[in-house]
Amino acid sequence: MRRVCVLIAAAALCFVALSGCKSEPGIKSLEPAKGNVAGGDDVIIMGAGFKRGMTVHFGKKRVANVVVEAATKIRVKSPPNKAGAVDIILTDETGQTMVLKNGFTYTSQNK
Repeated sequence: MRRVCVLIAAAALCFVALSGCKSEPGIKSLEPAKGNVAGGDDVIIMGAGFKRGMTVHFGKKRVANVVVEAATKIRVKSPPNKAGAVDIILTDETGQTMVLKNGFTYTSQNK
């Protein structure tokens, strides 16, 4: 009996450890998080739950070319926009969205 209890406890511990590794879908960060109003900055969006076919908006401006490199990484070029902070919005083909409020700041000066 004792051996069975130890195996069950070990299995439960493994399950808890593994389930903690899953990341919730969402945007975690951008690198860089600021760029020029002219656009054209290479930006990497990090997070979880990314899928091919997603659209990306910097505020109301849609990104022309979205490269989903992994479920945790998207590469884009920032579109032109006015100065100030904008939300980053990712939308999948089913209409589900992920938002990072004020995730990117446009400046009129060089980085």
